[in-house]
Amino acid sequence: MIDVFLDGGDESGSTPPPAWWSDCLEPGMPIGRVTFCGSGLDSGTAAALEGRQWDIDHGKSSIAACNRAITHAALARRPLLVVLQSLRVTSAVLEELRRCLTLDPMFGFSVPRIGSPDGKSVIVRPAGGVLESDWAPRAILSERPEHEILVEQRSACVLIAEGLVSDLGCLDEAFERLDAAVVMYMAMARRRGFRIVLANRAVAESTGDHAGVAGLAGPADSDRERLARILPDRERIWLQSRDFGAERFERILGAALRRSESPERFSVLLDLRNLAEIHNGTSQAALGAACALHRLCRGPEVQVLASPAARAFHRLDAVLPGWPIHASPVSGEFTCALRLSQPWQISEMIDLHHHALFSVFLMLDTIAWDIQYLGPPHLDGTWQFLADHADGFLFISEFTRQRFLARFENAKDTPSSVCHLSMDACDYVVGEPGRAESAEYLLVVGNELDHKDLAQSVDVLATAFPFQPLQVLGSSVSSTPVVTRHRSGSLSDNEVHRLYMGARAVIYPSFYEGFGFPIVTGLGHGLTVVARDSDLLDEVVAGCEPKGRLLTYRRRDELVDIVGALLHGDSLAERQVGRSFAADHRKNWDEVGRDILRFVEQVVAQPSGGRWRRRERVVQQLLASRG
Repeated sequence: MIDVFLDGGDESGSTPPPAWWSDCLEPGMPIGRVTFCGSGLDSGTAAALEGRQWDIDHGKSSIAACNRAITHAALARRPLLVVLQSLRVTSAVLEELRRCLTLDPMFGFSVPRIGSPDGKSVIVRPAGGVLESDWAPRAILSERPEHEILVEQRSACVLIAEGLVSDLGCLDEAFERLDAAVVMYMAMARRRGFRIVLANRAVAESTGDHAGVAGLAGPADSDRERLARILPDRERIWLQSRDFGAERFERILGAALRRSESPERFSVLLDLRNLAEIHNGTSQAALGAACALHRLCRGPEVQVLASPAARAFHRLDAVLPGWPIHASPVSGEFTCALRLSQPWQISEMIDLHHHALFSVFLMLDTIAWDIQYLGPPHLDGTWQFLADHADGFLFISEFTRQRFLARFENAKDTPSSVCHLSMDACDYVVGEPGRAESAEYLLVVGNELDHKDLAQSVDVLATAFPFQPLQVLGSSVSSTPVVTRHRSGSLSDNEVHRLYMGARAVIYPSFYEGFGFPIVTGLGHGLTVVARDSDLLDEVVAGCEPKGRLLTYRRRDELVDIVGALLHGDSLAERQVGRSFAADHRKNWDEVGRDILRFVEQVVAQPSGGRWRRRERVVQQLLASRG
C-alpha cells in the first residue's frame, strides 16, 4: 500500500487539463490516502472513486499540501508517490518503482522516465538535475541500463521510500515551487547516504500538454539561487558523477536518432585544429578534403573547429562559406566528429567526444610516433587511447594503414577504410601543365625533418654537380650562388606551381611518407620525378595519370648516378605510372569527399552509442586523475 500526492496547481510551470487526475492512477492499484492540491476536483467526485480516502486542498501552496501528505504517509508507515503533473502512472510503472527501491537498502527515491503523450519520446534527464531539459526519441532507452543511481534529479513523478518520509521530515516551504523543494529533499537524503534510482524501464506518460510537463520547465530563479546557496558543492558533485556523462549521452544520442530520420541524416563537427599558419602537406590534405566536403554537403549540418590564426591565414571563411567556424568546441550535439588529421592530445579527443556520438579520424601517417623526437609528450599513450576508442579510421594510403595497425594492434577491430587523396593532375596544376623552355634547375622538395633527407641530399647533389642550379623547397638555410632555398611553408600555391613549371626535374628524397604530394604534383606537371623507392610509391603512382617519368633509387650514390644520366640525356629504367588509372573515374578531391562521406554514413548508420559509453568511462577516469 502506498500514499499518493497529486499536484493539481500551477506552481510547477503549467496547469493540468481538467480531470487529469481521473486517468493518473490506474484502477486497482494498492493506494491508501490520496492528497490532491489545486482546483478541478470536488469532494463528491473524489469520494466516488473506488472509495479511496482523499484529502482535497484548495490552497495555493503545493509544498504545504505535500508536507501534509508526507506526515500522513509517515504515520501510516507507507511510501509516498509524488506526482507533480498530468501523468499516467500504471500499475506496471508503480511496481517497477517499488522494485527499484528494494534493490539496495540505501535507495531512498525512485523516479520513472517521463514519456510524451504519443509514446514516441521521453524527457532527457535535466542538466545538473535542475536545469531545463528536452525531449529525445524513446529509442534512447534501449541504450540505457534497467536502473541508474543518480544525484538528486528533478522529475514529475517520485516514489519516496517509507523510511525517508518517517525520518527525513518535511519539505522546505521557503521554496517557490514544489519540484525544487523535492530536489532539496533528495539532497538532504543524499547527505545522509540515501540515493535516487532512475527506473529506465518505467515510463509514466504525459496526459497533458506535450511541452508543459514538469521536468521540462526550469525551476524559478529564486529556487535555483536558493539551491545553489544551500548546496554550494552540488554542481561540482553533478559534474564529477556519471550522471553528467549519461545526460550528455542521452542528448547526443537523441539528436543523432532524430537526424537519422530526417533528410539531413547526420550532422558533422569538422575538426581543423591541426591547421597551422603554413602551407604544407597537412594543410593541403585537410583543406583539400574540407573543400570537397563543402561542395558535397548540402544537407547535413556542419560546423568547423579551427584556430583564429589558421582561420585567417587560410581564409577559411571564404574557402568554407556558410559553415560556422569556432576556435573551441561549441555547444550542441553532433552525430559525428570528423578530424582531418591524427590527434596530438587526448584532450582534443575528449572535446570531440563531448559533442559527438561518433569520432572519426583521417590518419595521414605514423611518422611522428616512429621518429619520436617530433611528437608531443606522451604521444604513445595518446594514440593508444585513439586506437582503443575511435569509432572509425580513414587512412590516406594502405601503406599508412599497415603502419598504424602494426604499431597499434588494438585498432584492428575498429572500422577503417583507405581513402587516397587526390591523384588528379587538375587538382595540383594551375593552368596548363608542362615545363618551361628555359628550365635549367633541379627542384628538390622536402623540409628539415630528418626523414625528409633534404639537407644531406642537397649537399650530395651540390658536391657532385657544382655548376647545376638547384631550387630547394623546404629549407631555411641561406642560399648560395648555385643553390636557392625556400623556407618550408612560406610559398603560396601559385609560387610553388611556378617552381614546378620551371624545373628540369623534381627530386623527392624522403625516406618515409604517408602519401607524397610532390610526386603527384611533379607527375601532374609532366615532369621527371626522382624519388626514393618504397611500397608507398607504387601504391600512389598507380592511380596517377600516365604522364611524366618516375625514376627511383634507394641510396644517395644511386641518386647521383640517376641525376648524372638525366643531365647527359642518357636512357634510364622508368617505373610504371598509372597502372590503375581510369580516365572516366579520376580520383580527384570531390571523389575524396565522397569516400569520406560514404565511410561516415556507414559508421553512423547504427547510432547505438556503445563505444561512446565505453569511452565516457575512460574519460571520467582520466579527468579524475587530474585531481
